[in-house]
Amino acid sequence: MWKVLYLPLLLLCLPDATNAQFSSTNTENMLAALPSSTSKATTTIFSNTVGWSHDSLIATSNVPDCTPPEHIKVIEQGEDYTVVTWEGPPASAGEVAYKVRYRPLGGASPTVEMQITTGKTVRLSEMIAGTEYEVTVQKICFWTDGTELLSEPI
Repeated sequence: MWKVLYLPLLLLCLPDATNAQFSSTNTENMLAALPSSTSKATTTIFSNTVGWSHDSLIATSNVPDCTPPEHIKVIEQGEDYTVVTWEGPPASAGEVAYKVRYRPLGGASPTVEMQITTGKTVRLSEMIAGTEYEVTVQKICFWTDGTELLSEPI
């Protein structure tokens, strides 16, 4: 859950657990009062011919590290399956998962997609012998409220 604090010319979103107190709309004071674990970004927008401006502050906390996995490699092959693995933290419920997609290279076949919720290895099945496949893995990170954030695919 997020706290939303609106002050004239300022909108501030904070996780519910944040106990920051503010006494003015001065952006610098507000930034200084945020917990050190909070990522901060400020922007000033100047608009229209009247010349008014709008200051805003966006604060996010507990931003997940959603760097992509690395080095996909085949660790086992059978007549109609392949087992692949990659480098990165193992999937763990509510923290990290992976989206794996595969299909014949350059083919019009639909992409098979699966979500891996434990570990960092997957068995790709119903493959055709002698066919090259395109395989991508994307890391799925979770914000504290459960919202998903996807890394770049590899």
